[in-house]
Amino acid sequence: METSKKKSSLKVVVALVLILVLGAGIGFGVMYFTKSKDASQDGTESDPLSGLFKKTEEETTVEGGEDIADSVPSQSNYEGSEAELEVKKEITETDQETLREKVGDIGYVNKAYGYAFVPPEDFFEDGINSDISPFVYYTSYDPKEATTVGEVPGVKVEVVVQENAKNQTLDEWIEEGHSYMDSKSLEKITVGDFEAVKEEVDYEGMMTTVTLLKEGDVYTFALYGSDKEYEQYKDDFDQLLETLVVLPESKE
Repeated sequence: METSKKKSSLKVVVALVLILVLGAGIGFGVMYFTKSKDASQDGTESDPLSGLFKKTEEETTVEGGEDIADSVPSQSNYEGSEAELEVKKEITETDQETLREKVGDIGYVNKAYGYAFVPPEDFFEDGINSDISPFVYYTSYDPKEATTVGEVPGVKVEVVVQENAKNQTLDEWIEEGHSYMDSKSLEKITVGDFEAVKEEVDYEGMMTTVTLLKEGDVYTFALYGSDKEYEQYKDDFDQLLETLVVLPESKE
C-alpha cells in the first residue's frame, strides 16, 4: 500500500516537471516571436542572410512593385568592362591624332592598342565597343533587333587583342590556334610595319582572319557569318583591311 502511494507521488512530481518544462518552452517561443516581429516592424534585420542583400540607391522598381538592383549600368556610372579595367596601355595624344587623321570621323580608333580602321558602310557598332577595349565588334545587322542567336541574319567584323602568353611566333600561333578549323586558303601579307597572316577558314560558317603580333600581344581582325552572307560582305572586309592602320612598335 505504501509502495503504491510512493509511485503515485512520483508520477505527480514527474508530471509537474514536464508541465514546467513545456511552459518554459512555450514562453520562450512567444518571447522570441514577439521580439522578431517587433524587430521587423522597426526596421531591424533579424534574418542573418538579409545583410548580404542590402539595398542601394541604384535599385529600381519594376512592374509588380519588386525592388531589384539595376544590373545594367547607366552611361553616367559605367566604369568599363573587366577587360577594359585591366588595360594599362595608352598611346600618346599625337599618335591618337595620327590615327584619327588616317581614318577620319567615320573610323574607329583604339587608343590602348594603337590601331584604327574604317568599318564597312552601314554596319552597326556594338554597344560594348570603346576606344580602349580589347574586343571590338561591328555587325551588318542591328544587334538591338536580334534577341537570340538564331535571329542573327548577317555577318560580324570582330577585332580581338590578346596576350601572346606562350611567346609564340606568328606561324606557331596560327598552327595551334587554327588547328581545329578547315583552312581554305592562307597567305602572308603586310599591315603597316607588320607581317601578318590572312587565312580563310570554314568553322561553323565561313571566316576570314588577319593575324599579327605586336609588343607581346596577338591582334586578330576577322569577318565571319553564314556562307551566303559571308560571300556578300567579303569585298567590304577587304576594303576595311585597306584602311587598317596599326602603329609601329614602341622604340622604348
